[in-house]
Amino acid sequence: MQNNKLGIRKRLIFILAGIAGQFAWCIENMYLNSYIAYLNFNAPTGQGFDYSLMIAITTALSAITATITTLLMGTLTDKLNKRKIFISVGYIVWGIATASFGLVNVNNANSLIPISMSASSAAIMVIVIDCVMTFFGSTSNDAAFNSYVTRNTPENKRGKVEGVLSILPLIAMLIIFVGLNGLTTKDAGYRDDNGVYHKCNLAYNITITTRDNSEIVSLPKKLERVRKLGYDGDRIYYFENKIESIEYIGVKKGRCITVDNPSGLYCVDDFIVTHNSFALVLAMAEPLMT
Repeated sequence: MQNNKLGIRKRLIFILAGIAGQFAWCIENMYLNSYIAYLNFNAPTGQGFDYSLMIAITTALSAITATITTLLMGTLTDKLNKRKIFISVGYIVWGIATASFGLVNVNNANSLIPISMSASSAAIMVIVIDCVMTFFGSTSNDAAFNSYVTRNTPENKRGKVEGVLSILPLIAMLIIFVGLNGLTTKDAGYRDDNGVYHKCNLAYNITITTRDNSEIVSLPKKLERVRKLGYDGDRIYYFENKIESIEYIGVKKGRCITVDNPSGLYCVDDFIVTHNSFALVLAMAEPLMT
């Protein structure tokens, strides 16, 4: 005769093991891709990589690993009938693998693999760790734990148990992303080539002025937006920024870049707007055309 009761001990096991697994999945799904992008944006000069391609590779390899692992390890756990061992050991290694990706950064990657593209090496290390944690997560949670729940839940209680387990991903997301997200965020900023961190505002208002602002542009639609220097009612506009000195450092190579924007311009370090490449080309070609 089948026991139709579900004891408090099993209920606690289901909830605690279920929420622990969802914590790990939530961290992987919500932070690993962001961390790969972080490695790219904080890479030393010239070491950036195509983070969108890295994220796509991470997603594909993780999905492949999860599918194959669930099929193979699910069969193995059923055959050996040792689900508790797979759950216990798998959850421990799964947690260690999940926490270890936080140790991956450009400096550590450069220490382990001393090559010039240390940022890419760090991203590859994250991908490898993701596959490892996916293997143990799929083994312990998808294969062993789900089967353990089914085998140890009376048929008349399975609907309620599955209902509780199905809301655990949402609870894990709320706890981690809403409750603990402040631990993973920091003020906007960047590190220079010397490793010094510079704090930035989230947005800047930039005003460019000259001694005679009316000579900055010639197009009427732009000229209307130019603020004149001097008096405007009770308000005085000063020429606040100026060049104090210019130091000759020699002849250096330059590179002209145009982006897919109607103006062709973009911002570089310290929110400096680049020059108009097309206008400079015309200016250099003008002596040849006259």
